[in-house]
Amino acid sequence: MLLAAVFHRIGKPPVSYVYLHSVHSLARLMKSSGMIPDTFTLNLMIKAYARCLEMEEAIRVFREMGLYRCEPNEYSYGYIVQGFCQKGWLEKAMNYFKDMRSKALVPTTTIYIVMIWSLLLERRLEAAVEEMCREGQSEVAYDLLEELRQRKGAMKGRMHSDLLASLH
Repeated sequence: MLLAAVFHRIGKPPVSYVYLHSVHSLARLMKSSGMIPDTFTLNLMIKAYARCLEMEEAIRVFREMGLYRCEPNEYSYGYIVQGFCQKGWLEKAMNYFKDMRSKALVPTTTIYIVMIWSLLLERRLEAAVEEMCREGQSEVAYDLLEELRQRKGAMKGRMHSDLLASLH
């Protein structure tokens, strides 16, 4: 309950840094007192580390979930994917995203948006459009292609027609 109250206060990244030390201390206290964390608690820890871009710590907690007989859920993966994207480690984010989907976990809309925009920022437009279509947002993908085509020099004609053909 105390851990949840601390995480409720975490809203913006600068605030996350302030409370991260408290979260870390509370987690150690829980372990030393014999309290076994559940998936919710571990997800809160992953979220705090990921928001502070301390991905090594977030991954450590993610991997420890099995020790506590907890299974990572869509939120566990989502925080990891979002943290990697924000840190600019798109390949690692893609690996966790694919692992998440292979386990039949459905990413949240936020995670789809983060992945798509990260792919766009890395100039991997084809992968972003493909992901939008898989999500069932082919109309959004079409609108995005049209917007990019209209921008001067954003997309060449052949690339636009190839991507447009992949939508149909």
